[in-house]
Amino acid sequence: GSVSRYGLDKTKFSPNTKEATYAEELGAWLDDLDSYAYYLGLINKLGIQRVRELSAEIRSEISAKNNTDYPVRSPKKYFTWKANQLTNKFYH
Repeated sequence: GSVSRYGLDKTKFSPNTKEATYAEELGAWLDDLDSYAYYLGLINKLGIQRVRELSAEIRSEISAKNNTDYPVRSPKKYFTWKANQLTNKFYH
């Protein structure tokens, strides 16, 4: 299949910085490598440590909600929503 414009195309780019590698891990975890550029941008904006903390927080929230009436149906959307709240705090 073809890679979206913002996806990770390993024929053109092979991540070798820890930020790029982590962006790829995040995309893989969220099953959303098409948004690779978004994850990398987020890491560059907030710093890798803050994004690691955020994703750990989100993983545990998703697990905690699994057996409730309100499970997280789209980890990708949930992650983006939480991340946007963070970036908005910094930029407004």
